[in-house]
Amino acid sequence: MEYAKGWLRLFAKNRSIIPPGSQLEKHGPAHIIPGTENVLSLDRVCCMRCLVWPSQAVDWPRRHRNYGWPDSSTADRVVSNGCDLVGVAHRQCRQHEWMGNNQHTLSFSRAEVVLINSWTPVQQIVYHMLRVFVKAEKLTVGADNPELGTLSNYHIKTLMLWVCELKSLSWWTDDLCLIRICVNLLHTLAVWLTEARCSHYFINDCNLVDKPLDITIAYRMQSTDNVSLTTWFVRNYIRKLCSFDVSQLFNDNNMRIMLQSFCFSCC
Repeated sequence: MEYAKGWLRLFAKNRSIIPPGSQLEKHGPAHIIPGTENVLSLDRVCCMRCLVWPSQAVDWPRRHRNYGWPDSSTADRVVSNGCDLVGVAHRQCRQHEWMGNNQHTLSFSRAEVVLINSWTPVQQIVYHMLRVFVKAEKLTVGADNPELGTLSNYHIKTLMLWVCELKSLSWWTDDLCLIRICVNLLHTLAVWLTEARCSHYFINDCNLVDKPLDITIAYRMQSTDNVSLTTWFVRNYIRKLCSFDVSQLFNDNNMRIMLQSFCFSCC
């Protein structure tokens, strides 16, 4: 494959184009470009496109799926898009003098976008609810003990991808209750991370957790139940999605109790 040698050298050395003299905050492989009053902040990630589906994930498109998700046409589209190579080292190699600066990782962001767009509205809503809850409750904040692992949004995405494949569509729709589904997935994720096992969705022999999670974070997820999560979502999720006029109703204690009762009864 042809490539621009000058760009490749720049990519290998700096992995991002940064204005001279700029000191940008890093977040994984991304450089965070601060926003302004009229412009949102950006995460800028330098990558190289790989047009061929990688051999490390060769089993993904042909593995057996009991419930037909993703279907063959979606899987074909995922494979045809290939993947990307981003300049971030493996967790266990980041302190190494050479590998920490030169090792690269396969990124399946293009594949994940295709798959997420094939989800049902219920699956997409559950994914958004989980991300909001985990972020708002600061469950992704690193532990003080460096020997412990931390939770990330990618763990949530990986969980959702696996559950969409391993659960039937009726699991999502029969006796539909978004709270029940979210609680079930939080408990599953707590077990995965406590036991230090979270299989990469595309690469069979890749574990996304190489050490147990901070037990306090796992306990908070495991102790979440339908009642507590219903209360949390009414106060912190539904209210923020409403207009200002409607959100004023939440200041009425009786109205808030009625809404919580209604949401929980739907479970």
